[in-house]
Amino acid sequence: MRTLKWILPILAIVAAVVFLFWIIPKEEAAITEQYRQQIETLEYHNQKLLKVNEILDNRVFYLEAQADSLLQLIEKDQIEITTLKKTKNEKIPIINAYSDHELLRFFANLTTKSDSSEE
Repeated sequence: MRTLKWILPILAIVAAVVFLFWIIPKEEAAITEQYRQQIETLEYHNQKLLKVNEILDNRVFYLEAQADSLLQLIEKDQIEITTLKKTKNEKIPIINAYSDHELLRFFANLTTKSDSSEE
């Protein structure tokens, strides 16, 4: 009877240990499968984002090139405006110094655009 008292608790402990060794790997396998599926999903989304990123990088490169060409055009226009202002500022004192006869001759050479439909 004394040995029976010790055998039942030992058998219960051994059964519990075996039961735990049987359940724990199944839970780990289920968790591992979830992680694998999650990793596959994340890799798929990562590939999609890489493609989108490449498309956006190409678009940024194109827009930067376009911005550079626009800046060059703006610089060219600014130089032209500066030249026109300089020419205008040089002509104003000359016209101010004209006599009445010279002013009449100067304005007689000017042509104006008129539209007959505006009447």
